[in-house]
Amino acid sequence: MKKIILILGFVSSVLLVSGQDYLHPKTTDSGFQTETEYFMFFNHFWLNAYHFLYNAALDDQNGKKTLSDYSDFASYTAEDEKIFREAIQFYQDSIVRYDLRRSGYLFAFKRWVVQYGEDTNLPMAEGFEENITVLNNFKKVYQKSLWQKHFNANEKALKQNIDVVVRREEEFVEQLSDLCKAKWQAEKIRVDLSFNSKRDIPYTTTRGATHIVMDSKNTPNTEGEWLELLLHEASHNLIKSSTGFVGGTIKNACEVLEIRYPRVLWHAYLFYFSGHAAREILLKEGVKDYELYMFRLGVLRMYHPLLEKHLLPYIKKEMSLGTATENFLHDYKNLKK
Repeated sequence: MKKIILILGFVSSVLLVSGQDYLHPKTTDSGFQTETEYFMFFNHFWLNAYHFLYNAALDDQNGKKTLSDYSDFASYTAEDEKIFREAIQFYQDSIVRYDLRRSGYLFAFKRWVVQYGEDTNLPMAEGFEENITVLNNFKKVYQKSLWQKHFNANEKALKQNIDVVVRREEEFVEQLSDLCKAKWQAEKIRVDLSFNSKRDIPYTTTRGATHIVMDSKNTPNTEGEWLELLLHEASHNLIKSSTGFVGGTIKNACEVLEIRYPRVLWHAYLFYFSGHAAREILLKEGVKDYELYMFRLGVLRMYHPLLEKHLLPYIKKEMSLGTATENFLHDYKNLKK
């Protein structure tokens, strides 16, 4: 099968326009489940199939699983198995080398594909032809053996968490908007529930509008984790790497202290701000001693000793973010010696 030539960072004007058509999610859109004041949740057929193939191709390529681990091949016809294997091979050859969040092609494809429902095949679109052909061929196999399982898992994750989202989203939005000195997205954020996501970890794109993909394959063992991750992803539009209030403050502090900007420090701030807010919310929900996701899983571990020491005074309004960040960087600089 001919490989797609994908070029990171380049997307034609046709794809950009197609990718932005969907940026105003509606309750009449395919896969709609429910909405809150700030979010709109979807359980979308094609997006689930797309993410499944991406992750299955990665796992098969890395030797983590065989294809039989994904489905009961005893129920497959020879044609079913051929379609399944060809779809995985195409994704291995042409798709998985590109990052779901950073690749211009995959960004545009994700935003394009959610416009269409399960009831018909995907229409052809310039630049997506081979991917569309593979998905259309894979449709009947996915419906036959996997979609109901994935749909149910997504629905279960939503039902387990939607009530606390409704009760607490307002205070979270207010707190994060205040901490980041940034306005929350005016339009409701589209959240796609997908059995698989980016290597089965939630991910977000923010170009044009915030679009979150939350996975349901790995049900969190820790109460409150799903909520923290949703709120973390939703906050991505508030903090940039070196612009805006938070990113700009870090950049300015680095210039004052004449040090190099520490690796993805902005993301550590995002993890801590959103995690702290989630911890406060969960405490009100009766979840005691909640440990932030980044601390529990060792995410950006090199910053852990300094986050609560220096950012908590800012959260408590005891000092400015600029002063807190300079103190943080001064200690970090000494730790690196």
